Amino acid sequence: MENIFIITIGTNDIKLNIGIKNNEVLMSKIKIRDDKKEPTCTLPASCRADGEVIFNNFEQFKDFVIYPIIKPAIDRVLNEASKLDRIYLIATDQSSENVDEFFKNFDTIYYAQIIMKKIKDDYKDKVRKMEVRFIGKDVNYYDSMYDYFSINVIPDIVQKYTPTNSQMYILPQGGIDAINHTLLLKILEYYPNAKQLSKPENSKIAGFLNFPQKFTKNIQKHKIIHAAENFNYASILAYNYSDFINYISLYANALLSFNLDEARKYVYWLSDNFSGHRNEIAPLVNDFLNMENSYEEKIREFYLSAKIKYKQKFYSEFLMKIFVVAETLLKPLLEKLLGGEIKFNEATNHKEWNDLIAKRTDLIEYLKTCTVDGKPLFFNKPNRKCYVEIFEFLTKDTTEFAEMIRLIRVLEHFTIIRNSIAHGLNGVSENIINEELKKRNANITVTEFIEIADAYFKIEEFGHYQKINELILNNLNKS
Repeated sequence: MENIFIITIGTNDIKLNIGIKNNEVLMSKIKIRDDKKEPTCTLPASCRADGEVIFNNFEQFKDFVIYPIIKPAIDRVLNEASKLDRIYLIATDQSSENVDEFFKNFDTIYYAQIIMKKIKDDYKDKVRKMEVRFIGKDVNYYDSMYDYFSINVIPDIVQKYTPTNSQMYILPQGGIDAINHTLLLKILEYYPNAKQLSKPENSKIAGFLNFPQKFTKNIQKHKIIHAAENFNYASILAYNYSDFINYISLYANALLSFNLDEARKYVYWLSDNFSGHRNEIAPLVNDFLNMENSYEEKIREFYLSAKIKYKQKFYSEFLMKIFVVAETLLKPLLEKLLGGEIKFNEATNHKEWNDLIAKRTDLIEYLKTCTVDGKPLFFNKPNRKCYVEIFEFLTKDTTEFAEMIRLIRVLEHFTIIRNSIAHGLNGVSENIINEELKKRNANITVTEFIEIADAYFKIEEFGHYQKINELILNNLNKS
């Protein structure tokens, strides 16, 4: 692990011991001003002019030079890290810009070089490398400084010291606000575990601030909320926010993928290992067990996952899941109407199926008259087309199943569109699906189909995934 320290240099980062007033030789070389905050120190009158003199005559001035903010910060870092692989000093030099001389006098070009010499003298090999980065223009503009660090400083640092293998420290205290703030934000973009230091005026030591942790944690919260709102549970795991949220996300992702073995494992793990959340978890466990033990609820779950894929704009996956719903929707009801279990068994040439439908001779006679695309209906084994014909025949004298019949007829349009797209390897979008529905005279759009299916399955919004999202959100707000 390499330790990096990036420091902004300001006008108060160099002071002189008041004893310098007794040295006539040095006093003849520079101008000073009183330090109202620290009576034992004085300040160079001009950062640029007097700083240049001190830098060029460093050996004469070094015993009087104090860097009261930066030295305590380095001491604090070295108390934790034992060594610093590199220190970056950020200073200003507007000499080549069309800037008033008054402002150029506040440039810290020489302060940075003086501090580098002092660090070398004071810390020897505890600080292995140092370099200064000079900012030449637009130093008060936040957008310019943000761009500057994005292009000129951060990429170079990241290339040399990867975030995963480095500990970044930052002292954004002495410099101009636009420099301090944008640098801190850029550092946190790449080094979310960076540690920020601060040296209070009334303290002789520097300390660590919790701002980076609070800031990055809050950014993570917003990203997790956005991911949950889009049901992208897998991406939540990348933030490793908390064990509880991780396992909720693992459960939701497995459920959405219809990986029931994994979902069962995670929902039981949640129940067994997070006793403090027992009341929150209980509805998830109940919902899962109800679904797992009911064929109808599994179909409902499949539709719900299809609806989510539609919201995510994954239209090919949406069509695939709707196809499965269409293939399975009638099966449990037909078993009740026919009075037996529907089995798909090629080993017996579907004997159980044929025996089941043969109980109704009128049904067999009807099926013999049915056609699909001008060809006789194949009903010697269970299939969707056969289910539809049998269902409509058995319910022709009742209006009890009108809602289901409406849904089935709409689903048939979607299955044909799905087959056309799948077999032709054609692209798919919501517009394309709607156009295909229009060509088939379906008199419906995708959004209208969702409304019909929601009503049939009695689903409000996104069902138990709303509960999962509320659980994630509530626990984010608690932390």
